[in-house]
Amino acid sequence: MFRSRFSLRASFVLTVLGIGIVGMAFTYLSSEIYRHAMLDTQRATMSDFLRAEVNGLREEFEAQARVLARQAQRDPAFTKALSARSTPAMNHALDDLFQYAASIAVNIQLNGLYLFDGKLAPLATFTNDPGLNAPPCPSLLARLASAPERSRSAHRVCLSGDKPYYVAVVPLQIQGGGYFYMVGDLLPALTAVERKLDSPLRLHHAEGAVIYQSPEWPSASAEDRLVANYVVYASAAKVTPIFFELSKDMSAFSERISSTRYLILLSLAIATGLLILLALLAHERTVLKPLHLLTSKLQRLRHDKTSLGEQIDVVANSEMTELVNGFNHVSTHMRQMNDNLTRAASIDALTDLPNRTCFRDRLQQAIVDAKSEGNAFALIVMDLDRFKDINDTLGHQTGDLLLTQVAQRLLSKLRDSDTVARIGGDEFAVLLPALDAKHAGTAARMLLQALRAPFTIEGYSLNISASIGITSYPEHSIDASVLMQRADVAMYSAKRNSIGYAFYDAGMDQNYPMRLTLLSDLHQAVQEEQFELYYQPIVNLATNKVTGIEALTRWRHPRDGILLPGSFIPLLEQSGLIRGLMSWVVSEALKRVRTLRRHSSPLAVSVNLSIRDLQDPSVVESIAEQLSAHGVEASALVIEVTEGAVMTDASRTSELLGQLAALGIRISIDDFGIGFSSLNHLKKLPVSELKIDKSFIIGMATDENDAAIVRTSIDLAHNLGLKVVAEGVENETALKRLRTLGCDLAQGNYVGRPLTGAELEEWLAQSAWGFANVEKPRTERHNRMAP
Repeated sequence: MFRSRFSLRASFVLTVLGIGIVGMAFTYLSSEIYRHAMLDTQRATMSDFLRAEVNGLREEFEAQARVLARQAQRDPAFTKALSARSTPAMNHALDDLFQYAASIAVNIQLNGLYLFDGKLAPLATFTNDPGLNAPPCPSLLARLASAPERSRSAHRVCLSGDKPYYVAVVPLQIQGGGYFYMVGDLLPALTAVERKLDSPLRLHHAEGAVIYQSPEWPSASAEDRLVANYVVYASAAKVTPIFFELSKDMSAFSERISSTRYLILLSLAIATGLLILLALLAHERTVLKPLHLLTSKLQRLRHDKTSLGEQIDVVANSEMTELVNGFNHVSTHMRQMNDNLTRAASIDALTDLPNRTCFRDRLQQAIVDAKSEGNAFALIVMDLDRFKDINDTLGHQTGDLLLTQVAQRLLSKLRDSDTVARIGGDEFAVLLPALDAKHAGTAARMLLQALRAPFTIEGYSLNISASIGITSYPEHSIDASVLMQRADVAMYSAKRNSIGYAFYDAGMDQNYPMRLTLLSDLHQAVQEEQFELYYQPIVNLATNKVTGIEALTRWRHPRDGILLPGSFIPLLEQSGLIRGLMSWVVSEALKRVRTLRRHSSPLAVSVNLSIRDLQDPSVVESIAEQLSAHGVEASALVIEVTEGAVMTDASRTSELLGQLAALGIRISIDDFGIGFSSLNHLKKLPVSELKIDKSFIIGMATDENDAAIVRTSIDLAHNLGLKVVAEGVENETALKRLRTLGCDLAQGNYVGRPLTGAELEEWLAQSAWGFANVEKPRTERHNRMAP
């Protein structure tokens, strides 16, 4: 039987000593675990900082490249040199841009600037590094050359002779295209990163060859050093990984850990239990709590960017305090970066106006303010008329420059308290606080007036107009989305009726869905050829015989029946479908006139061209091909254009009409008298005849002003050597008066209503105006034949 040879005191001492040994062993192991955890946390944090700084250098250099590209695009000397392909001028422009880039550089200094054309052929070079006479990273150029979309930018770290450079390729959004190839020296930037992180830095190949090493980098034999790295793939002869390494001296940390550990072990020999408790409390307070706070903060930042910049305040040891302070600094810096990105997300990059998102936020705030203060405010939505034509004809760059100038004019006419924003391609919105409907109309007229003066862009003088829709709070709605939608409805009503601006009215909503439905049906109508041509006779008042016909388009809608041009031509123009319709109309009209001319009838057919057609550079070639294909003489075709279409771009329209006239086609000015053409422009156009608008013909029987306009128009046309066509002749009285005034030709329901092709041939065979062998039509015959 075992018998203890130890006394109670000895047993107690042995027990306490055993507990102490276990406690000291536990303490020792805990201290080692703590040290490794701290080192891992520190290394991860250093890696994050290093990655953030390296990525920050990349973002900085890319931002510098974009700023330089925008500067170049705004520099007339540069764009002129690029357009002219003048090497001295391009080199001089690159010199200026290089100096500008140097002035805005922060960390990465620009060493080389190269200019390539849209096909990546070199145009000009400027560098202050003799080793960069040719751009590094030729593989990057090869990748861009084979890419399907060359408008995308590219960036890369490159090694040239084991010297690291940062390369950014930025497309130039100018006519003809082009690219900036920018090369920056990474070494000065690495020195800046060292200063910022207060730690030495080294850059080396995967094989171990050192590219860059800080003078303070510790030797390989140095102990207690912590190294964190970040891998970047760089281009040289081939893509190769390079390692950014950051070193931190952890000797002080290790010494503190050791002294603390020995103190705890000594204390445990005296009072194990108490010291364990105190150690746990100290550990919780000085390490675990700060680490927990940092971890929680990092997890929150993953999902909630609004917490960026919030500071952590803890009581901890010097290492943890340094770590927390470093985190607080990075968090503040990231908050500033996030604020900058947020601002960029709310500003339209082209015009520097608020964008749609920002405008909706301000509209919501205006509703809140108006509710609390009991005020009203007005909302304007404005859309430029025929802006797509400018983009299609002159290019998107010209359209962008036009939008920029429009934004400047709008800003110059508004109060400081007003908000103007670009909410779409050519659509603007204006928020007018504390303004009633009456004054909103005044503001709309003022904005329209601001756009009337011609815009001079790249040598073009552009006349534009706009359509405005107006809603007011709370009259039209108290909801932001509804206010915007109803202002949009009012704007389309103003555009459709050509009245400049319109206030929202509940009746407009009934037409809005119908307009959208018709627009959808039009695409199907073009594909299925649901259109049909009608022909209205035109008679010579001297011979009382038909000499021509006008082709009029009708839409045989499967649901709504026959629709007149006024209900669908504007939609065709806005959607761009008008061009396909024009080709079909010309073809059908030439087929009809060819058939009629087989009966020995010298009839001519008139076809209307829209504004879109006049802006299509291929329209002359297309019409010439149609004449040749159908075997019809050019003199058998009359092209009608309205005054408004002529004046939209007078110089371009005059050139196009001259080309049509050179083919032998006659040109007629339609709806004369209701436009804004000047005699100076009119006399320069290759015009054969004027068509007086039917509103004056119908009104001249009761309004002497209309009669005076008709008489003056006839005299004016004859003095210019032009024939006059009067449209809208509805009765014999109007016909006789026109003959008395010397009008040459007449068109209207009294002569003949619009007819299908078959009806027209029957009318020509039977009507006194047609081929019937009658010297002069009798009144009763007129009354019988004319509807």
